Amino acid sequence: MSSNKNFQVYITGGFAAIGGLLFGYDTGVISGVLTMSDFLLAFGGTASLIRGSLTSSISGSIVGIMLVGCFLGALIAGPSGDRISRKYSIVLFSLVFIISAILQTASNNLFVLLLSRLVAGISVGALSMLVPVYQSEIATKEIRGRLVSLQQWAITIGIAISFWINYSN
Repeated sequence: MSSNKNFQVYITGGFAAIGGLLFGYDTGVISGVLTMSDFLLAFGGTASLIRGSLTSSISGSIVGIMLVGCFLGALIAGPSGDRISRKYSIVLFSLVFIISAILQTASNNLFVLLLSRLVAGISVGALSMLVPVYQSEIATKEIRGRLVSLQQWAITIGIAISFWINYSN
C-alpha cells in the first residue's frame, strides 16, 4: 500500500479521534466548573457559595450521570453502527454531543444540566465504541495499532487541555 494512501488513512482516523478529545475535555473540565463561584451560586444557592462547594449528592449526580449515559451509549452504538454505518454514526453522535455541550453551557437549572450531561454521556459512550472500530476498519494491518491508539491519545490530550484551562481559572 502506498504511503500516500496511509497518509489519507491517518488523516481520516485522526479526524475521527477528535471525539476522544471531546471526551477527555468534558471529563476533566467538570472539576473546575464545580468550584466556580457563579456555578455554585446558580446551582447551589448562597449556602453553596459560602461553603465553597455543592452538596456531595448534587456534585456526584452532575459527574456520575455522564457515566450512566456512557453505558447507555455503548449499548446503542453497535446497532447504530450496523444500521447506518460507523461513519454516519460517528457524525450523528458528534452532533448530539455538540448539542448537549451547548445545553450544558446554557442550562440554568439542575434538571437541564443533568439531562444534557446524560445525553453527552450517551454520545461519549457511543463514540468510545465506534471510533476505534471505524479506525481499525479503514487501516491497513501495518498501521492499525498506531491508528487505533490515536483515540486514547486524544482522550489524554483532552484531559490535559481541561486541566490547564481549570488551572488558569
